[in-house]
Amino acid sequence: MVLGSVIWCPCVGDMVHVANGLYLCSYLVRMTVNAVQIGILLRERRPRQLAGPERELYEQVFSELTPGEFRRLVKLGQWRKIDPGSTIVHRDTVVHDMQVLWQGALEVRTAGGVIARLEPGQFVGEMSFISGEKATADVVATEPSRVLAWSQESLNELLEKKPGLAFKIRGILGRDVVAKLRAHGQSTG
Repeated sequence: MVLGSVIWCPCVGDMVHVANGLYLCSYLVRMTVNAVQIGILLRERRPRQLAGPERELYEQVFSELTPGEFRRLVKLGQWRKIDPGSTIVHRDTVVHDMQVLWQGALEVRTAGGVIARLEPGQFVGEMSFISGEKATADVVATEPSRVLAWSQESLNELLEKKPGLAFKIRGILGRDVVAKLRAHGQSTG
């Protein structure tokens, strides 16, 4: 049928309905993806009480992480008890774990003697984690101690998946290294 200069085709109406249906489907998919992302963010940020050593460690060292990020980090790690006199890092060896001291005391030793004393909240193996190089000193427990340890492999896998978390962790480690360098400079100066 011809109306003036316009040709009417009954299939045009069907195509409009199909296009509207596709648009509606893509809209619903985008809304669903956004709703899931919002749910994940809310779950990670919801305040959930941390207890015992986790709460203390969070407040002392990891407070800039969200509670969800911290819980993920703790779940990835392993709590370890260390007996006095135990060497947890050996000089000139590859360090496979990064650890944070929660309780006790550790000494960093070289052939020249004790170069640092680590207190709760300080990291062990962070220089090897950052640089990928072997340990330059031994780390020995001077009293019963407890650490939270992560294998460097699993920690790197997590941080590759979560760049925001990686940025925060590297900032925390950087501050720890700077504090150790300042303390070492004051003790030798």
